[in-house]
Amino acid sequence: MHRAFKCPQACERLFQPCGHACPCLRGDPCGLCKTKIKDAKLPCGHTKDEVNCHQVNNLDAVQCTVLVQKRIPVCAHDIEVPCCRDVAVDGFHCPQACITTLDCGHQCPGTCGICKTQHQQCTRICGRRLGSCNHTCPETCHPGRSCGSCSRPCEVQCTHSHCDQMCHEPCAPCIQRCTWNCEHQGECNMPCAAPCNRLPCSKRCSEVLTCGHQCPSLCGEICPSEYCQDCSGKGGEQVDLIEFKDYSEIDLNSTPIVVLGCGHFFTAEGLDGHVRMSEVYKTNSAGEIVGLRDIPAEMAERVPQCPNCQRPIQQYATQRYNRAINRAVIDEMSRRFLVSGKGGLDTLEGKVNDLEPYLEETKQSVVNLADDIGGDTRPEISIEASRQLEARVKKSDALTKLVPAFLNSVTEQSQPVRKLHDATHKSIRALKPVHEQMAQLSVSSITPISPDRRILLGGRALQLKLDSVIIADEMQYQRMNDYLEDQVSAVIAPIFPCQPVFSHFAFSRVIWTLNYTTKTPLLYHLFSTLSGEAIGIK
Repeated sequence: MHRAFKCPQACERLFQPCGHACPCLRGDPCGLCKTKIKDAKLPCGHTKDEVNCHQVNNLDAVQCTVLVQKRIPVCAHDIEVPCCRDVAVDGFHCPQACITTLDCGHQCPGTCGICKTQHQQCTRICGRRLGSCNHTCPETCHPGRSCGSCSRPCEVQCTHSHCDQMCHEPCAPCIQRCTWNCEHQGECNMPCAAPCNRLPCSKRCSEVLTCGHQCPSLCGEICPSEYCQDCSGKGGEQVDLIEFKDYSEIDLNSTPIVVLGCGHFFTAEGLDGHVRMSEVYKTNSAGEIVGLRDIPAEMAERVPQCPNCQRPIQQYATQRYNRAINRAVIDEMSRRFLVSGKGGLDTLEGKVNDLEPYLEETKQSVVNLADDIGGDTRPEISIEASRQLEARVKKSDALTKLVPAFLNSVTEQSQPVRKLHDATHKSIRALKPVHEQMAQLSVSSITPISPDRRILLGGRALQLKLDSVIIADEMQYQRMNDYLEDQVSAVIAPIFPCQPVFSHFAFSRVIWTLNYTTKTPLLYHLFSTLSGEAIGIK
């Protein structure tokens, strides 16, 4: 009974030597005194509240949590840690941020203590700008490795269309007629993607914005409704690249603004100098544009960029600079064509290189299956041999279709530059009177292009390699097939005298059927001879 019921009375014992009353019930073990002691003086000199009474006699075991400054002996950093924390032990790592700059240019994400042996890998986004597009590399930092090609949607567009390719893929140049025109300089007669053949207009646009004020941009450009000098609230923006004036200080009648696709805007006078318009247009002593110049080769190296954000100037947003921009865009199209073609060529080359060992391996596999069939009447063995034979042919056939298709996509006629060249040639011929066209059937004002044939020649060389691999395999395969036909014909001719010769895909199944129905070791005799040294396939 005493064990079944507990006494509800409080324990009357006192803890020794403190004299505190036991809080337990009678019959329960008293344990240690847990009465809370305030302002317990610790050996470190700090005081601590809520210390259990039984710990007072051994205060060295009480952890002091007061935050103090301690210097780490290894690195001499001063850090704030709980007083009880020993920063001199081997297992302690300094938590201070590592200040080392990695090869990528970013600060190391590790800590001082962890980086003593090796710095941590950068976890920040690379962010480097890719090629001539407005995109940046989205990958984690990768020092020593190229950012690769941009895989985002292409941003090239015009009033007629929008490129639906990925950014790294070659664009199809728009060959519709250019829409750039104004009442002072007329219209451009070139294809949309070609360098314009009309002069830029430097007069202020006469159109009225929706707010009721005159357009602040140039004649012939798209009216920027959100850039009104009076209503936009952008008066404090610095737009003059020469005198560094704010927008509110500009006289738009003498120096209209040009708004770029990135949203930044500048005076036409300053931006013309930044884009080097004097190198693609002739100017007089007053700086006025009076004629066209041949575009120098160095202008094609890179698309002109915004002075503020360094993004390429987009030709569809600012037609004034299309003569300078389109030449660089054409060269960028050619570079993309080469890069894309090189990637496709490398992929096909890898498949062709894998084909030869695959054919050799599967040929030996079929021979090994033939050896097994002689002593095994299960249909799975014959079916597997037939499946492998069919798979070999399918793999070869797939490549014989892929390589010609690739060659067709990189021909001279398929290159973006060629399409634009032909369209430009046609536009210039259309500008000449009929009697001049009859007198001069060839137009000499366009320099004949020299198409890049590196990818095409590489594809043709790959075609020759593929043909040689397939022919070599076919020669060995035909010897094996001819021998098998003779053996099968000799066996089945008495049984099926009117049947045509079976294809090599059906041989293994026919042989298995004969073996299964006649219960004779026919397969063994046929395939053991087939796999011997007499036909040279082992």
